[in-house]
Amino acid sequence: MSETMDQLRSLPADATPPEMAETIHRLVRTLTSNPDPYRQVKKDATDQVLALLPLLRGQVRAGLDPLDTAVRIAIAGTIIDRGVAESFSCRRR
Repeated sequence: MSETMDQLRSLPADATPPEMAETIHRLVRTLTSNPDPYRQVKKDATDQVLALLPLLRGQVRAGLDPLDTAVRIAIAGTIIDRGVAESFSCRRR
């Protein structure tokens, strides 16, 4: 943690979140000697989504506007961030 904070303090005050994340992830890869320390997490997430694929396809086909439904599902998939939360609730408003 201390080394991470040192690295982040070395960034300019106007560093963007992606720049900060790159600094942190580079440090994690170096300290773990692992080029992809998140590989298993990514695989698990992919497996979970693939298990949902038949249901999601059914929702798209059954939607009043299949394109709108597909776009909403795609948007939901892009905003899910495992680094932020462990679970998600998707409700249509």
